[in-house]
Amino acid sequence: MSRIIEKWHKTGEGRVVIQRTQDVTRHVEEAKVLREKHGGREDPDAYHVARVPLVVLEAFLKRKGVTLADFTKDPTLVKELVNSPEMSIFRVWQGRM
Repeated sequence: MSRIIEKWHKTGEGRVVIQRTQDVTRHVEEAKVLREKHGGREDPDAYHVARVPLVVLEAFLKRKGVTLADFTKDPTLVKELVNSPEMSIFRVWQGRM
């Protein structure tokens, strides 16, 4: 897993802003390899849907205004995340949830 870099910035108004970044290239490349290798169906009883980097999940949770606990309990949120067009680069299985 690639390291998450966190930078703290103090604004002119006295606020502190935390910026979190992560190089997700490896996630994109791994998803592509898995997609080409078995299309997300390595196990006949399950689908490997996507390789979602942590910073992508965090940004989604923040945008939706939900916690990780909410996300894990609500299958519609999981579906919304993995079925969104911008997630296509992280998808292993090309179907829809």
